[in-house]
Amino acid sequence: MIREFEYKGKWWLPSNSRRRIAGTLRFTASGGVYLDLMGSLTATLEMGFPQETATILGISSEGQEITLSKCFQTNATLGISGFPTSSFYANEAFLGAHFNKIENIKFESWAVNYSYLEEWVNTPAFDVRSSKNKMTIKYSRPQPIEAIVKDGWKISIVAKSTLDYRSNVQIEAGIKQRMYIYIQSPSERPFAEFCDIAYQIQNVLSLAVGQPVYPLTIEGTRGFHEKAKKAYSYRPPVEIFYRAKGISEAPDKLHIPRTFFTFNDISSKRFDYFLKNWFKKADLLKPVNDLYFGTLYNPKCT
Repeated sequence: MIREFEYKGKWWLPSNSRRRIAGTLRFTASGGVYLDLMGSLTATLEMGFPQETATILGISSEGQEITLSKCFQTNATLGISGFPTSSFYANEAFLGAHFNKIENIKFESWAVNYSYLEEWVNTPAFDVRSSKNKMTIKYSRPQPIEAIVKDGWKISIVAKSTLDYRSNVQIEAGIKQRMYIYIQSPSERPFAEFCDIAYQIQNVLSLAVGQPVYPLTIEGTRGFHEKAKKAYSYRPPVEIFYRAKGISEAPDKLHIPRTFFTFNDISSKRFDYFLKNWFKKADLLKPVNDLYFGTLYNPKCT
């Protein structure tokens, strides 16, 4: 969610798809999701605000489907010429899908890249060697580490790698690895339930490194969509964005000696045991956790 973006497109209410209004969607991690419209989503401009709207649908000028959920009108104006404008703030933005209702926002899995995750895991994957006239880089992708927590939810640490090279004039080449926490449900579950699981993982990492941890990217996948004649169609991943105040204040690098514990301290063999205990005791320790993490993320309030 650290990626900022701006999309121009057409926007409408699910209940009135024929009335489409031009506007611009903007997102920053610290500010959140804002939509500025060159008109009104309803036939009559609602001047009294904040007006609450469950969902707003849109399609960008590039053809990407977008859903905004839990939207509040923050401004409405009617100029001297009689041309209206309106603005909305949305709690969440989903890029890559249309959800007509909040209760329809469901996923089967999330892939989350948290700040400090690469440094905390620190699993050897590269073998770099150099001699007088030769340099070699060997990469072996680490095997996923899995844990089954409450109600069949599976939490995995997964490495994803990309190879960067130039095909025409070869002057450089590189391999980049990113670590992700995969959150998988036995079946499609509501957005709020995934948020709860992701928040618990965020707390685990914050406790481990002794620093505020934030989700940098979130990508959700849905189940295959059943069509007529028992055929199934693929549903592309959905990028998820919401406000994360303070995310830009996180240091670039983690100082390992200052961490409370690293992944190597609990090891892959104890990862399942560790996470099961965390989720099992989360409700019991909620008052203590809320106090500790509230202080960690808001030190100025202490």
